[in-house]
Amino acid sequence: MTPVTDVFLQRPNYSLCQTIDIRTLRTQAIQLSQRGSYCIASLWLFRKVWLRSKKPTDYIAYLVFRRALGYLLTPTKVQILQTLSAIPKRWLYGVYGHRWRQVQMLKAEYDFYRLQKLSTAGIQNADLYMINHWRNSQDLWQQQLVQYLEAAFRVQLVGNSPKLRNSNLGNYIDTADWVIRFNHYFGEHCSTEDTGRKCDLWVIAPGFRSTFVPDCDWVLLSGPNMLWWQQLWGHLKPLSKKKLLSVPLEQWRHLVRQLAAPPSAGLLTLEYISALPVEISRIKLAGFGYNPDVTQDYHLALPEHKATSRHNWQAEYQYLQRWLDNEGSQ
Repeated sequence: MTPVTDVFLQRPNYSLCQTIDIRTLRTQAIQLSQRGSYCIASLWLFRKVWLRSKKPTDYIAYLVFRRALGYLLTPTKVQILQTLSAIPKRWLYGVYGHRWRQVQMLKAEYDFYRLQKLSTAGIQNADLYMINHWRNSQDLWQQQLVQYLEAAFRVQLVGNSPKLRNSNLGNYIDTADWVIRFNHYFGEHCSTEDTGRKCDLWVIAPGFRSTFVPDCDWVLLSGPNMLWWQQLWGHLKPLSKKKLLSVPLEQWRHLVRQLAAPPSAGLLTLEYISALPVEISRIKLAGFGYNPDVTQDYHLALPEHKATSRHNWQAEYQYLQRWLDNEGSQ
């Protein structure tokens, strides 16, 4: 099997791309992104489209995909972006709506991490207080989280795999010092004897919408530092009083380079927790290990939920094997 890092670094067929018309090239780039082909070859296609068209929308698409790989703007790219966004009547060139918000948020993220300047660009007034509170509290809350996890004898990550069914792991899970769960983790198809009840940190996808909200103080927003990329916040307002953390871009980037695909929330959370000063031996898994080569259900609480094809499940399955041998892992 070709190492996944090599897949990430593979280059496209440059000479062939020169013969393809720009509309087809643009379509190919978009389709690769939608399929989860997160690699240098896909990035090169986005960049090639912009170099040939010189359209502001194509440059924005290139920067957006570049960020999806886990990369911040560079000073040169900021200058080009500012020039393009300053075009008179930019809406005539398609730079409005969500594209304009993408421009604002790319610049705001750059200003914060490169210039230590907090910007509220791209955020609606109704969400300003909540988002600023979350953004300004990241360092403090991460320090607090580290303190809690350092004192924990066992940190239990609980996935939503049907492997938990009839496992009788509920009591074992609930006796952990810290329990981390994902999205919609309990329902009529679950038994507390198998899954337990305890939840100390709740990991949610950026677009997660449900009336289901566990009684816990901590939330981790999955994805590439979504506090600086999320555009719609209304569905997250019920969490405004919770300590919401965002996964740093460098940890997302590390996994993308390994998988050549966007990582699942489970693997990303494992990477996030492992990067903290916590003894690896204290981290245990249950309800993980989806194997795409075996016919099996994907989600315990939501049986109709299917595994998205954008993730590199085979590579993730191999990545997780060293964890699944730990005591208490299932």
